[in-house]
Order: sequence, then C-alpha cells, then structure tokens
Amino acid sequence: MSVSIATDLLTGPPASQDSGPPALRIAAQADSAQLKDIAAAGHVAVPLPVLDDHHFNRPMNRRLADGEIYRLFFESESIDLLYDIETAAMTFVPDPNGTENSVTMTHSLFGMPYVVHFIDPITETMQQVDWPVRWQLLEHPGWIKWVWDEAHARELQRLGVTNVLSMPMAVGGFNYPTEPLPHRPTGSPVLFLGHPATSWFKGDAVRPADMRIGLMAAAAKADDPALCFHEFYFDLYRIAEPPNAGMDPAARAQAAATYFQTKFTYNVFLAVKQRDRFVHFLQRNLGDQFDLVGDFWSDCHGMTHKPSLRGRRALTDAYRNAGICVNLFKGNAETGLNLRQFEVTAAGGFLLTYDMPELSRYFDVGKECVVFRNEKELLDRIRYYLAHPDERIEIALAGQRRALSEHLYSHRFTSLVERLSLSPRAAGNGSRAAGNR
Repeated sequence: MSVSIATDLLTGPPASQDSGPPALRIAAQADSAQLKDIAAAGHVAVPLPVLDDHHFNRPMNRRLADGEIYRLFFESESIDLLYDIETAAMTFVPDPNGTENSVTMTHSLFGMPYVVHFIDPITETMQQVDWPVRWQLLEHPGWIKWVWDEAHARELQRLGVTNVLSMPMAVGGFNYPTEPLPHRPTGSPVLFLGHPATSWFKGDAVRPADMRIGLMAAAAKADDPALCFHEFYFDLYRIAEPPNAGMDPAARAQAAATYFQTKFTYNVFLAVKQRDRFVHFLQRNLGDQFDLVGDFWSDCHGMTHKPSLRGRRALTDAYRNAGICVNLFKGNAETGLNLRQFEVTAAGGFLLTYDMPELSRYFDVGKECVVFRNEKELLDRIRYYLAHPDERIEIALAGQRRALSEHLYSHRFTSLVERLSLSPRAAGNGSRAAGNR
C-alpha cells in the first residue's frame, strides 16, 4: 500500500486584519473534552461522527473503513480545521489521483489543515501501522504535529518530520474553586499523583550496544544539563548522520527506528532521574506524610500506593486539599512541561515541581510555583513550606491566577489559530482555510 498526502494545505491568503480573527468551524471527536474549549476560544465546535473504534493505535484497515464515514461528513460540513489527539481521528480513503492500491488522508481531499496534538511521544501512536508507513506519514507536510516538549520538536525536525509545532499543554475549562486554601491541609501533607515512568525493570534487557550509548548520553547530560539526546547523538558523538531528503524513504524510516531504539536506555535514565527516584525517596523519608496515588508502583517497584483518581472534581479536590503537590516527569520529557503542572495550579494547589528548562516561560518560579533539583532541595522545600502556610497559600493562589488566565485550552486554540494564520473558508466556493508558517 502506498500513501499520498496533499502537500499544499498550509498555503493561501492570510486571515483578515480588519475586525479581529473570525470564528472558525473546528471539528474534533465527539467525546473530546476540547469541544468546549474550542467554543470558549470563540470558534464553532463541530463534533466528528462517532466511530466504533477510535483508538489511536488501531490498524490501517480500520482507519480505511472509517475514512468513508469521515468523507461523507466532510462533504456535508464546511470545516476550517480538523483537530485531533494522538491520531485518533486520522482516517484514509482511496486516492482518486493515485494508483490502484494507494490511499490518502481523508481530510486532504477537502483542503483543510489537520492538527494532531500529541500528549505522548509521536512514536507511541499508530503502533498497529507498519513503521515505514507511519514514518512516511510523519515526513509529509499534509498535517501539523503539535508536541509539548521543545527538545522532542527539534529532534523530529532533524529526523525529517515536517510541520512540527511546539506548544505547551494546558487544562480544559472547569469551574475551579478560587477561595484561599486552608492553613492546615485537610488532605495529604505531601501528594504525588502519577504512574511509574518506566516498567523497564521488569521487562526484557536492551541490546548492550544501545545500553552503552544511552548511558554515555546520560553521563554527558550529567555534566551538561542542557544537552538533549539528539544533540549528543548527531552532533557531539556523531553516532550517525541525520536522515536527509536524498535518502530512500525506507532508509530514512530505518534510520529513525534505529535512533529511537538506541534512545530507549536514555529514556529509562530520564525516567529514573526525573520521577521514580524521588518517589522512592519521599516514601522512605516521609512515611505516612506522603501519599502515592497511581497504578503499577507495586508491580514495577514493589511500592505501596493508592489507586488512581478519576474525574476532574476528584483531582481538583485532591490537589487543593494537599499541603504540597509534588510534580515529577516521565522519561519522554527533556525540556517541556507536563500536564500535571497545569492541573495542580489551575486547581489552586501548591506546586513543587522538578525543574525543567521551559518552566520559567510559563510560570514565575518562586512566586507561582517552587522548584527542586535534587533530594536535599526536595526535602528542604517540603519542610519549609509545610511550616510556612502563608507563603504556601500566596504562591498557590498566584499560580492559579496564572493558570486560569493563560493556560486553559481555550488559550491554546487562540494561539494555534494565530500561529497558523487560519481564516474561514467561504461556504460553497471551495476556497481553503489558509495558514502561513
């Protein structure tokens, strides 16, 4: 099977500057929480047809069957932008201009931009589609890939992925309580919500050569915290040359596969460095003062924990009632902010987070959240802010004001439309929603 994708979706006239940005008709999955955020940003939220299976890892034949459902929908609706999470809404139809066995993305027949917001790394999606096809799709400019970690964005660009957009995550609109926190926490003194960042310790071993390179990269990062893996791999140690347009597509796909396989040990290192080690430390040093809420900790690390919380209200209450909410990162983050930082601050909780390079762009560190970089700083910060509730509450409220005024998904949709210079298509005349990058 061959895949063809329209390559001119991001060309056309800029949005009108006469009376502010006009409203767009943005399609998203019917069960997507972002439909309300699209509307809150001043656009028309159009739910996509409900599919029997819309998992982002479903196989190609299922996506091809779903393509006919979406094709009929797009024929009846005038859509300016298709918004998706993790490729769940990526479907295909036979390519009318291709060979007998070629297909194309359904949206490309209608000249609309397609934005996929990746919560997990790009490599975690479409796993039931053969890697060469997945990588061929990623290389094409027929869709826009929104990732939240800037290092991951630069990495993808070096590997040949086009139209990569780096923009942070956010939280959805919700009726968050904004009254001051109690001086004495009514919930956990110290709380961490999340799963282990890696299950590697109970899995199969990696190849020795990949382990050696991953540990060398970890050692290099220990001396240069700003170093990212793609810089180590391509520039510092020159393990390989980045794929280029002159290479055979299959060779480019294999080069990318080799890169990510080699990076795995480094991801494990980051998982331990940025999350798992601190959970062990807090449970050993704080005892009953520390609540570990999440799944798989017993399986992966032999640690006691409470089950995950479900639902926005339960999460909000847990963050607000805790004295200190500790935020830790998985092994797929090198520079960016994860979702938890926005969830805690929007709820009005006190955020004590592992430091990351992009944090100061979005929060005033020390005034809207507090950071730590090692075990000593973590324990010192916990003891200090539990003993100084006035400062803790002041920082929590400031963080909440920042989150609710700048870090809702309605704000992200406004930024997205501005960055893509999108304008509505005129109904019935076949003109395209436009974007200039």
